[in-house]
Amino acid sequence: MKYNVTMIDEYGDENLIKSGLTESQAKTEARKIAGKTENQVYIEWSRSSDNQHGYLNPDGNNSITGKPWPSKEISAAASALGKIKSEKKATAARENGKKGGRPKSIKYQ
Repeated sequence: MKYNVTMIDEYGDENLIKSGLTESQAKTEARKIAGKTENQVYIEWSRSSDNQHGYLNPDGNNSITGKPWPSKEISAAASALGKIKSEKKATAARENGKKGGRPKSIKYQ
């Protein structure tokens, strides 16, 4: 499967940024471009074996409807909100620590 990174500009025109990428290359490129612009960035995919196409969304799901990759404004806001300290977050972290902490990520091949 090949992936393309596209951007919708302020006029609503779709612009192909890079094509023929692997999934990891497309994710890297989409994050890089979305971090530098306020325009919407998407990852599109196509599969020649059955002529299917769709989008790779930021949550990792493939879909026929695309969701834009987070822009620099959204990323900055999420980062700022994540840095806020509260007693509720501290309590939750202590409870998770008692249970062994964050689960190990499992990579499927």
